[in-house]
Amino acid sequence: MKAFGRRNPARAALRISFATQPQGFVRPCDAMMCTGELFIDRKRDIMELKRHYQTDADIPEVRRNVISYFKGLGYRLSSSSPALEFERGSTRGSWLSSAPQKWAARLSVQIAPDIHRSTRVVAEADFNTRGQILLPEEKMILEREMDGLAKAIAPNGAGTEPVADDLAVSEARFKAQKQLKSGASWFFWIAGLSLVNSAIFLFGGEWNFILGMGITQVFDGMAMALGSELGSEAAWVLKGVAFLLDLGAAGLFAFFGYFARKGAKWSFLIGMVLYTIDGLIFLAVSDFLGAGFHLFALFWIFMGMMAAEKLRKLDQAQAIAV
Repeated sequence: MKAFGRRNPARAALRISFATQPQGFVRPCDAMMCTGELFIDRKRDIMELKRHYQTDADIPEVRRNVISYFKGLGYRLSSSSPALEFERGSTRGSWLSSAPQKWAARLSVQIAPDIHRSTRVVAEADFNTRGQILLPEEKMILEREMDGLAKAIAPNGAGTEPVADDLAVSEARFKAQKQLKSGASWFFWIAGLSLVNSAIFLFGGEWNFILGMGITQVFDGMAMALGSELGSEAAWVLKGVAFLLDLGAAGLFAFFGYFARKGAKWSFLIGMVLYTIDGLIFLAVSDFLGAGFHLFALFWIFMGMMAAEKLRKLDQAQAIAV
């Protein structure tokens, strides 16, 4: 998401999904057995690879093994919640390098229960191929990396086999988790940019970010107005008090973001209500641009809440199936 600024009027992706289960079958999966797909989107210059597995290994073991496997391939772990996320390569590498390992890529790992009481792994890889003329050998390198995941998942004896059923459920879960994370992230953007706005304003700057809260600008404006009447010493004290109030407001939205990323519907609801009220401040001073961006953010937060509800229903359906 881009951060929009104004004058103040006052790598391609690699994703892996896990599902939980106990132990049972032992069957290694090699490249010939892997259930998978290859898709090249020329409009976006993206090559997509997909692999679907089911393994007898438990979740903690699979998680450790996948992290180790992809780190060994040069991926960097960038996040572990709500999904494991890795990155590799760069946009520059996609343009200039003939080595597929240097092309921009990112990895996400999600964990979810499986109706067959085994651990499900759904791997999806998107590689930025902009500037490349794809050769068969280059495709083979990336396909072998994906195929190698099968043995890496459970190297200590638990079996792994390809899976072709229930893929729609896994795809729906992945998309919902991605949308939930995106919606929850807006709370963090609102909190962070509000503090940046406050710092800019309190130190005499003329720019702010539209996405910030109106209430923090009210605190800052009151501090500046009172400070100008009471003198420079009192002004600094009032600025400090205003910034503490700003920290409290931003911390509250970061709090909502933290629990929203865990799928808490109440966090989405309360956060949206407060941000709606905050938007009324912009309407009260006829700042329609600021109010419009509040609506824009509220839409995506709402979509995140809908994703959380969809995940809850998927969990209920799988619990009934089990």
